[in-house]
Amino acid sequence: MHSETPQNTQEAVELGLYLAITADTDEKSAEALELARHLAQELNYAEVQAAKRNVAAFVKQERELRRDLSDVISIISPAETPFSREAREMNVSLHEWEVAKAKYIPKPKRVTREAIIDAIGCPNLVLERVKHRDVLYGEHTAGFVFSYLKRGIYDDYEVLGQLEVDHPRLKDLTLEQWVENGQMLVDQVENA
Repeated sequence: MHSETPQNTQEAVELGLYLAITADTDEKSAEALELARHLAQELNYAEVQAAKRNVAAFVKQERELRRDLSDVISIISPAETPFSREAREMNVSLHEWEVAKAKYIPKPKRVTREAIIDAIGCPNLVLERVKHRDVLYGEHTAGFVFSYLKRGIYDDYEVLGQLEVDHPRLKDLTLEQWVENGQMLVDQVENA
């Protein structure tokens, strides 16, 4: 509850109450409660009530956060993280969950032309960076073009179809969006 050592008796009582609520076993819970009761004798009635309210509010907030985290955990399949079973049972601290989340949730991969073509899986598809000339304004803009190529008998290539994507950087779209665009061209050419 308190990230550091308690600075006064009220914080020590709050920590004792919190540990009594969140302890693993009944013995540890009883021991923490007894410690909190002993420390509470040094406080007046209003301070004890304030400590109880603070702990109740903190536990309520922590449970809501854990409920929200359990929704995130249910999205992650057990194959992706060995931590999900323990986290679903919520027998972990929030700090442990944050550490595990940072370690096991996959980070988005960098989008490259090779990754896009590999994800589509078509050997005849090429993604090239090109400059487009805007007919109306005469300006040059950068973008990308998917080209579906067919190898000729003299080792030359015939372009069977092209699809322009008007985004100047690969990171402007997700890998799935790039794959969707490329797959659309593959489907058009192969089904024509």
